[in-house]
Amino acid sequence: MKYKKIVAKPQKKIRLNSFLRGIDNEHDDMVASLNSAKEFYNFDISTGSLTPLKGFVEQELKPFGGFWTVAQNSGHTEDGKKYYSAVFVDDTGLLMGYDFDEHGNAGIMYEAPDQSYRFTSVPQITEYKKDGKDAVLLTSPTDGMVVWLEDGYQPRKIENAPLITSMAKHGERLFVTVADRADRVWYSDEVDPTNWNVSLDGAGYIGFKDERGECEKVLTLGGYVYVFREHGISRITAYGEQTEFVVEHVFSSGSRICASSVTLCGNRIIFACDDGIFSFNGSSVVRLLPLLSPALVFNENTVTAYYKGKLYLATKMYTENAIGCESAEHVNNVMIVYDTYTDKYGIYRGIDVRRITPMYGVDKVFMIVGNQRKVCVMTNGNDYNGELIERKWRSPESDFGISEKKLLKSISLFTDYDIVLKVYSESGTVERKIRGKLSRSTVPINLSSHTFAIEFISTDYNCRIASPTLIYY
Repeated sequence: MKYKKIVAKPQKKIRLNSFLRGIDNEHDDMVASLNSAKEFYNFDISTGSLTPLKGFVEQELKPFGGFWTVAQNSGHTEDGKKYYSAVFVDDTGLLMGYDFDEHGNAGIMYEAPDQSYRFTSVPQITEYKKDGKDAVLLTSPTDGMVVWLEDGYQPRKIENAPLITSMAKHGERLFVTVADRADRVWYSDEVDPTNWNVSLDGAGYIGFKDERGECEKVLTLGGYVYVFREHGISRITAYGEQTEFVVEHVFSSGSRICASSVTLCGNRIIFACDDGIFSFNGSSVVRLLPLLSPALVFNENTVTAYYKGKLYLATKMYTENAIGCESAEHVNNVMIVYDTYTDKYGIYRGIDVRRITPMYGVDKVFMIVGNQRKVCVMTNGNDYNGELIERKWRSPESDFGISEKKLLKSISLFTDYDIVLKVYSESGTVERKIRGKLSRSTVPINLSSHTFAIEFISTDYNCRIASPTLIYY
């Protein structure tokens, strides 16, 4: 009798060495690396494993409710000691400030006197010296310019100031874009930035009428003033007399630049267009995060900030399901935290961040969050103001480089805390709940398919997922 010899298929393994690649929204699933993600959010991938992003908590500011914006102010006491405070504008347009203690906690509150000036739109705020005293300049596109010396002083409106949409300090002057004349960049008097009387030795403006479009934001970098326009960047050399100012056009863009995204980040400026995120060093433009940006939408609600080498960018992201703020009215649903030195990033999803403000003196990052416009501060905790929002990482669909059908026998991994593992295939979906432990876990799958996609979900307070290994025949 002859027996047919059966040769077992050899066992094969694929290990996801790290999660550092982040999202790949540019390539087709079948050519994208299995180590990249088709979707991930609320996980920190900077160490190569999946851990929680830092959370935030509401900063208790009583008796007020919602806020439009917040900005840092600083100065010196009479005995020369440095102090830090914050200037707030609540959602009724009322101006107020808080002193901070040595731990960065909000202490004494002082608001502008009764019948004080109220803003009708969200202002920009910058520190300023007025007659040797510490002060702040506040400008908005509907209210013009206001000077506030704080500590009980009445805010003073500068009657002849333009309706400013953005401003940048260059030497002793302010350079600004304005709401009613977007084809011009205005500049203040050289000695007094609150003086806007036009003259040959005082204030004035520069006209821009070419294909690059309206002037939308100004920033200073490397001794120059850069004007970000609808479709390009122009540079102003502004030293000496007005007659010696020089304008050069340094960049043109086929897509529209999102003015609210333009941010000074150390020795460069980062901005977003309809077709991605870019870095500008004063002469050339380089694309950033090319695999992530196709999923992002940039508009007038996009907000950014830069702090300690990291860009904070809140905007909209295309999503399929709804989590966190996405189940209700919102303007933004993600915040990207991008490390400009390492190119690593994290994605906060399900939170509606309306404003981001670093407080350098007290080492904190403040945010205005949600429809209630709560003032929140980032912490080392893992929850979002007491709420745990789902964390997810999902791989692209992959055939493991083999076109024939395969049996995915099991998946092994390290997970210190409880998670959910899902495997998607043309044969169906398998879901496994995995208990956290200190040693490696092996989970049976037993799915036969041409392609597979792997997903990890965490809803625990903490998590650490590392070194997943797929075992198949």
